[in-house]
Amino acid sequence: MKERDCSTIKYQLENFFLIPVDQIVNTIIGNIADDKNTSENKVSNSESTLDIIFESVFKGAAHYFDFIVSTANHPFFNENSGEALRTGLCRLIYLSLQNNCILNAFFEELALKSTLINISGKNKPLIERSIVDMINQCPKSKNLRGKVDSQSFNNRKRIFLNDRRQHTYTSMIIESLNFSPDKKDVFPIETLQYISPVANYLLTDDTSAKFGRSLNNPKMILNKYNNLQKNYTEMQPSYTSPIDNLIFQAEMEAIFGFSFFPSICNYIEDIHHMTISDIKGLKDLEGQLFTSIILQIANLPIFFGKDLFFRYICYSFLSSPNIDFSYFNESVKEIATMLPPSLPKIQQVNNGLILMNRFFQIISSISLPVLFSLWSVVIKELDQKELFTEPLLDIYKKYLAENAATLTTDYAYLSDKDICQLSIDYLRHDKLGSDLFDNCFLLRHIYKEATYNNCTKKTIPLFNISSYTKETMQQLIHDYCNLDSLKKFRAPAFFLTGDALTTYSPLSSLIVSLQYDPNHLGKRDYYRKNSFLIDYRKALFEYLFTKA
Repeated sequence: MKERDCSTIKYQLENFFLIPVDQIVNTIIGNIADDKNTSENKVSNSESTLDIIFESVFKGAAHYFDFIVSTANHPFFNENSGEALRTGLCRLIYLSLQNNCILNAFFEELALKSTLINISGKNKPLIERSIVDMINQCPKSKNLRGKVDSQSFNNRKRIFLNDRRQHTYTSMIIESLNFSPDKKDVFPIETLQYISPVANYLLTDDTSAKFGRSLNNPKMILNKYNNLQKNYTEMQPSYTSPIDNLIFQAEMEAIFGFSFFPSICNYIEDIHHMTISDIKGLKDLEGQLFTSIILQIANLPIFFGKDLFFRYICYSFLSSPNIDFSYFNESVKEIATMLPPSLPKIQQVNNGLILMNRFFQIISSISLPVLFSLWSVVIKELDQKELFTEPLLDIYKKYLAENAATLTTDYAYLSDKDICQLSIDYLRHDKLGSDLFDNCFLLRHIYKEATYNNCTKKTIPLFNISSYTKETMQQLIHDYCNLDSLKKFRAPAFFLTGDALTTYSPLSSLIVSLQYDPNHLGKRDYYRKNSFLIDYRKALFEYLFTKA
């Protein structure tokens, strides 16, 4: 596999999003040098080093995230920005963004270093071995061979072929993951090594095929989904290595949403049983538009922690004294001097739903692509300057293995009181001299304590719910299981190989819509004179909502 060429992405960041990449790189080098002077071991500590890098990357992309930081004085929903619950949610979102950014980068490294592997009974022991060992061509991995269970694979082949004729979700994924030169022959299926556990699971698991077919019958979706999730839960412990378990969980999460949907089911059920009052409440949001917003959250290009964003918009809606569109006004000063009259409840509900839709359009189309792209470029530049003492793949592996539990734990276990306390505890430590974001270790520690000490909130089974929630969940799962959404939003790199993988940029689709001409790459004057140059965030956000 070729190495990723980040020069195009760097030009995109600098010329369309006005992010000073070189300045960020130099700042990181200075910060790591200062950190190394205080402790000789810290520069080789992957957690500390990645914390420092992400802090600068996040600040570099802050122009597109400033509405969701704990110190924001210009909040998106005109919510009360100084409350402990909002501060705690923002800090958890920051930690989740760091974890997801590193997990996303880890998958990119795995993809770039992966070769094709055949999905077959003969290779099953190899597929089930450590993915990183397989990619690093560990000598022991080459000698792993198992007996071919011909009958078992012939049974699966018949199921898959039948499934394929119906053109269902799982069969389309398997077809899309098949990078075999001769795709006319269904078997053998060849896919990149790092995606092989999921490809093998989709191919050989009966519940996957049955779930794929159930999408044609919405009334059967929840029953088949529960069976699929139960089987997945039983399969998961077979990956004893923390990093292999995390890889399997993340890939299955992108395809089926196994952590998001049970978590969001709790919230939908709770909201449904609320009562209507004269004051605006979450019950007022209930309806088709709110369901489509939840689907936007589900399709965010991150693996875990999506429910944090749901809790954030719910908090913002409730805590805003007067929901309006002041975030898109010209200046913070203008907003601060204006005291608009209180809007009727129905108007605030309508404004809230519109703003929620815009919020996730910005997060999905701009904020996250910018963050992930900036991370890729900065890490590449630091690697070229020989900053790291280990290969990037090993650094990511260490970080993710150490933080797998924090990354995958269901945030629904944390009550509002826990999150407020987390914010208070963090602030107390912060007053002792630490920077706001420079010590993610502290935030991780506080979060783990809160999670492990309070696991009283249990996930509602997807079958033990009201008829309204059941219908909503059926719709969400059906719409989530859409191959185009999976390829475009949740896991685009899973379906790329060769040059397409090395040149992929999550910024490209937006930039193409901005009349981007690749023939003028590197000609800086072209962008400023002839192209849609984003001079400030407001213009970009407005364009996003007004373009055809």
